[in-house]
Amino acid sequence: MDYFHESINYSEDIYANLFLHSVNYVRKHWHNSYEMLFILSGAVEINIEDKNFKLNSGSIILINPNEIHALKNIAANSILCLHIAKNIIDEHTDKNDITFKCCFYDENTEDDKDSLELKEILAEMTYISSKRDTGYKLAFKSLLFKLIYILIKKYSILNPKKTSINSQKHMDRLSLIINYVKENINEDISLKKYAEKFGLTPQYFASFFQRYMGESFISYVNNMRVQNAHRDLIYTDYTILSIAEKNGFRNIKSFNTAFKKKIGDTPSNIRKRSKEKNPLKYSQSSMTPNYFEIHANNFLEGLYKYLNHDKGAKLLNTTSSFASQYDIYLNNKNQRIHHLWKNIIGVGRAYHLLEDHIKIQLTRAKKDIGFKFVRFHGIFEDDLMICSEKKDGSLIFNFSNIDRIFDFLLSIDMKPFIELCFLPYVLAKEHNHIFYKKCYISMPKNMKDWEDLIRELIVHLIRRYGMNEVLSWYFEFWNEPDCEGFMWYDSFEDYINFYKVTYKVIKDINKDFKIGAPTIISMSLYDSDWLFKYLKSCMLMDIIPDFITFHSYPLEIKEEFKDDKSTIFKEQNISNIKISDDEKYLMNFIKDLKDKMKNLNLGNLPIVCTEWNSTAWHRDLCSDTCYKSAYIVKNVLETMDMIEGMAYWMLSDYSWEMFPDDNIFHGGLGLFTQNGIRKASYNAFCLLNKLGSTFIDKGEIYYVTKKEEEYQILLYNYCHYDREYSNFDTSKISLNYREGVFKGYTNKNITLNLKDIIPGLYKLKFTYISKISGSSYDIWVNSGSPKEITLLEEGDLDDLSSPKFNLENRYLDENSTIDIHLSPNEVLLIQMRKI
Repeated sequence: MDYFHESINYSEDIYANLFLHSVNYVRKHWHNSYEMLFILSGAVEINIEDKNFKLNSGSIILINPNEIHALKNIAANSILCLHIAKNIIDEHTDKNDITFKCCFYDENTEDDKDSLELKEILAEMTYISSKRDTGYKLAFKSLLFKLIYILIKKYSILNPKKTSINSQKHMDRLSLIINYVKENINEDISLKKYAEKFGLTPQYFASFFQRYMGESFISYVNNMRVQNAHRDLIYTDYTILSIAEKNGFRNIKSFNTAFKKKIGDTPSNIRKRSKEKNPLKYSQSSMTPNYFEIHANNFLEGLYKYLNHDKGAKLLNTTSSFASQYDIYLNNKNQRIHHLWKNIIGVGRAYHLLEDHIKIQLTRAKKDIGFKFVRFHGIFEDDLMICSEKKDGSLIFNFSNIDRIFDFLLSIDMKPFIELCFLPYVLAKEHNHIFYKKCYISMPKNMKDWEDLIRELIVHLIRRYGMNEVLSWYFEFWNEPDCEGFMWYDSFEDYINFYKVTYKVIKDINKDFKIGAPTIISMSLYDSDWLFKYLKSCMLMDIIPDFITFHSYPLEIKEEFKDDKSTIFKEQNISNIKISDDEKYLMNFIKDLKDKMKNLNLGNLPIVCTEWNSTAWHRDLCSDTCYKSAYIVKNVLETMDMIEGMAYWMLSDYSWEMFPDDNIFHGGLGLFTQNGIRKASYNAFCLLNKLGSTFIDKGEIYYVTKKEEEYQILLYNYCHYDREYSNFDTSKISLNYREGVFKGYTNKNITLNLKDIIPGLYKLKFTYISKISGSSYDIWVNSGSPKEITLLEEGDLDDLSSPKFNLENRYLDENSTIDIHLSPNEVLLIQMRKI
């Protein structure tokens, strides 16, 4: 016998499994469930009851319960699989053992109306499942029943054929045995007991089960127990002992032995990893050889083309609105806040500060928001012509372009935050580089030349700007040296020596210069001890930095790639990372970092985040939308004054990290488009800048401050990325439609109960950032999404991008309330002043 039985488990309230997977080879097997396969890409060969079907992209096939089938890869494929429990169909029909004809469709032939309807339902089921909004199971089940209705109405067979497993009698007996095992999985199960239960001798029962199930009875029971236990370890908080007992294991030793044999790891390790990382959705495929669940870019395009953007928008617009109340205590606290978040803003490269359009954008940001310092890459890059080599090999230094940059910054009352990173070509030992416009990452080929460059630069700055002025600046050594093979190619010991030399050169000039390091990428704190190895080395050599620097991009390395960070931010290879599910990633990281610093007795060292954003991806289309304004407001308010500075990365979409995109709104990281149009993200910082310096109150989605006699209440309705987009599946997003990638995408009706207010007449100002206010992207879409616009139209678009506001005079007393409506990713500032 060359086939086996596949056991399929369902959640108690859905009775169906829906998952995306890929097939290499699955030998002949059977199960007591209906299975629908929709080929999204590639090609597979499916054998059902010894009949072969070749399925290409766009094909659907249905496999009935107990039909023996096998799958084989023809071309790299992605398949949407839907398992439907047999009993859910039996309970809602008057037919016994209903069978459907093999629903076979191919895009090479014209789809009929019914096949298109099935595909649309599958697309909606996948879409709703990915959102996981409140009540999504109800919507999922309604679509499931609609699909079953179509199958029964269009494809049911009145005289079902007999299975090839010898006889229906044998099949019925197997189904009874399997169901009885499932119902009694936590009881003592013996071959003798079950043989007696079904009126068979133990010898015949064992032979019968092995013949039709493809494995022994005891092996089948143990595998089912392990499978259930594996799911419990990931998705419940039961103790390991409780899980073992719940699934029929009488002691930990037998549980560990059976579990490791089946899974390849111990229960405790599985539990540990499930707590460290958010697990993938459980599916039967994860327990079956030759299947594997996938979340690859654009694999769902073959599915979501049946769910057009209008349909997606309709689904989004029908999500629930939630009502909530918050008590705002206006005399609750009177703490001073310093708004350290606006200490720094990032500009891509030093050379950009010589370009007029970046100067205009930075000047405007200084005026509207009040940023104080500017951080940038590439102070020594070749475009600035800092360093040249003579024929004898000695170097000539020229700082005239740096002077032009710093003169400009000082002229607009800003200061440089100087990153000492990336080498001139002539100074680099190796010519490893990153970014479209090359930045060279290497140790110096001659450390003496590097010392001379740093020393002469700082001495020159002192002569030009004065010692007191330069002492007010910050120096930061290198950029993400923990990203081996990406931002640093040499050894850890080489980096420490490089840092030590630089530190001593600067401190020898004046010990009061502020030098920060090591500028790690935030995820490294969780995946390695790089930072702490660095700090311990600094303590031993008495070269502790004056402040600690880090970058925050809310990314996680997938478990299977945790030892390979060499391609972490390369646009063409993002399969090893995902966007974190932690909606408070930045705040939690800072707390964790501070705790670990205290453990090293370095808790007094200032901490500066010298880059932060919701993404490191220069083509994340959500960066142009209101999502980014809600993200900025949420994270600034959650981390208010926790650290000494937060340099948002970055000012403009204009960047040399990638080749420029010819679309105005292409998902760049900037607060401005590359042609200078303000985005919703820019307006978010403008509203934050209107907050007062006295902290009053805060809550889950609001923050209250006071400035003189005015109160400010800033609210936001942040929506996080859904599971698919977090894995960089861009199937549900396009240049003109960017709302389909969020979970919890709901409206919020909010009542603010004003407490401790002085009764009187108040002037209220409501300023909004939403799809209809303060979002240049949405104005552009509503204007027809023109790819090219005139210079005059650029100005018009920027003018229209200012947030709208409403003014109102209202009498307020101790029982007053303010009712507001927040759409998904909307930000609202309420300013109240007694008149």
